[in-house]
Amino acid sequence: MNRDIGFILHQRDFRDTSKILDCYTQSHGRFRGIARGIKSSKRLLKQNIQPFQPLIINWSQKGDLASIREIESDGLMISLSGKRLMAGFYINEIILKVVPEDESDPALFSLYKGTLYDLPEQNWVSKLRSFEISILDFLGYLPSLEYEYLNNTPIETSKTYEFLPSDGFRESLHKEDNKNYFNGDLIKRLSNLDLDSDPSLRLAKYIFDSVILSQSLSPSVNSRKVMRQLINLSKEF
Repeated sequence: MNRDIGFILHQRDFRDTSKILDCYTQSHGRFRGIARGIKSSKRLLKQNIQPFQPLIINWSQKGDLASIREIESDGLMISLSGKRLMAGFYINEIILKVVPEDESDPALFSLYKGTLYDLPEQNWVSKLRSFEISILDFLGYLPSLEYEYLNNTPIETSKTYEFLPSDGFRESLHKEDNKNYFNGDLIKRLSNLDLDSDPSLRLAKYIFDSVILSQSLSPSVNSRKVMRQLINLSKEF
């Protein structure tokens, strides 16, 4: 029997009385399981099987589909509405689509959980952008934010750089009025996840969208469909 704290990412009905749940937990990562007889079970209260509800989940694993035995509340549900609610579903979709099943990464779980709890706050957009940049880093797709890729020299605050999604930043000798060009100070602030200004938020979103798009077009990437779905989801924010 396994027991861990976690959240429900997605659910769907299974037959008349059961549900299949995609769960994300701190120490066991993401897994899919069936909660049988949920409409009548005292150990699987229906009100607990909601998105953004912190939970303690008990399950047994035999084969690909786990058997979820018990679900307990582990605190108050995170209250989201409007665009913040959509952002919460967006974060769930990212975890569901890019994190492999049974791959445990407590730091990533902590980032996910912390971002959900930050969504009701005033600076929720900056937390969402920070989450996206961190996901790129987790996937191994994030270009260096500290060194330019041509000669591996440190990015300098006084210089201007062009961004190429497949490579990263390279110094530009001409400041051009183009969304591909950014000053070094802005890049260095992003490397520290300093996202308290509109320009830094725009840069973070541009990097995420550009890298995801470049990966979706790459013939070497097996998850092109997933990448395209993430592009469409990110347009909401």
